[in-house]
Amino acid sequence: MRRVGTQGCQRRVGWDQLCDAVPRGVLQSKRQSGWKQFDIERATEALEGDGMAVELYRRPGDAADRLHLKTFTRDLQSELSAIIPLLENMGFTVLDATPFVLTPLAPYAPVLLRDFTLRAPTIIDADFTSVKARVEEAIGAVARGAADNDTLNALIASSHLSLRGVLVLRAYSRYLQQLDFPYSQSFIA
Repeated sequence: MRRVGTQGCQRRVGWDQLCDAVPRGVLQSKRQSGWKQFDIERATEALEGDGMAVELYRRPGDAADRLHLKTFTRDLQSELSAIIPLLENMGFTVLDATPFVLTPLAPYAPVLLRDFTLRAPTIIDADFTSVKARVEEAIGAVARGAADNDTLNALIASSHLSLRGVLVLRAYSRYLQQLDFPYSQSFIA
């Protein structure tokens, strides 16, 4: 993992400790201004919240089935084997994962930022904002243990179901299995 800093952050109240901690490679890969502050907001969310924040985004010029996901966590020992199955059960194929350690000044602790390149199961073009919100909510819920990690989660991106809709479908699926329904939960997905 690389520990690097950058300069030229637009100063805002409360961000001085994080300003120079955002890796240069993250900024250069996005090629847009304002992203450094956005990454700082997500890092702050992870530090001051429950320890995790996620951001699904699309880079200009990428293929229609290509997405990127940033995860921010206080757990510097977080393993890829914990999040890759989650992303695969969401229907994504993980093409690349680049880790960065954001090392702000005191009193903040370091944050592990992973920038994933994903291939989406279907072309997500029509309403990316809606899909983005649903997928981010689901990834956060599964990572925090508030939702199950199984193949039904792929319906969130591909079929435009909400996390709640998938939870209801999962409950029906499990109920039907108790009634000796011949189809498995993965077949239903």
